Amino acid sequence: MQTRAEPLAAVPSEGTIARTGRAAETSSVDRRITRTDSTEDRTAAVFRRSRRRRWARSVCTGASAALAALYLRSVVRPGVALYTAAGYGGVAEGLVVVAWWPLPPRGCARMPVQLGQFGFHEQRLRWWFDAVGNASSGRVHVPIWAMLVPVAALTAWLWRRERPRPNHCCLCGYNLTGNTTGRCPECGSPCPDELGPQTGPSTAPGGSSGGD
Repeated sequence: MQTRAEPLAAVPSEGTIARTGRAAETSSVDRRITRTDSTEDRTAAVFRRSRRRRWARSVCTGASAALAALYLRSVVRPGVALYTAAGYGGVAEGLVVVAWWPLPPRGCARMPVQLGQFGFHEQRLRWWFDAVGNASSGRVHVPIWAMLVPVAALTAWLWRRERPRPNHCCLCGYNLTGNTTGRCPECGSPCPDELGPQTGPSTAPGGSSGGD
């Protein structure tokens, strides 16, 4: 009776082992590079969001200051308007006023563009919305405070949102409680030198925690 010989298991050569080791090292390096690229992408995205927030905060702050100055100017000084042949626009008594009327026929004299004060009909304005007339001629009053209040509220919210919270990353707002790496895991920025009290069991000065 003949016995069939079992095939011997192939023994990897030194070249195969070396190639396998190099492939493993290359794969490890690729994973590290991928993780680094991902961290850099997150950091770049956080910086872009931070720049947009700073830009929005600056614009809202400037708009709030301009509207507040315009409001005070319109209250303490006589109304000022820019007159044209088709209407006028200006500020008076805490309001932005815009008026319009049809242009004179072709060939007739037209009012030149000039800066002046409001007439007697604009000296007793109400501090509220108002509109009279139609599409061909009319007048609209818009209170300055109605524009100032929402812009100022948005400005205050943006400044409050930018205030760093304790134990949070100053750049992206990630919670750093218990972080010991020295860097924010979300955006990669350095952590503050001193974090607040960490959560967890307290440690006694002698090195023991808890009771006796």
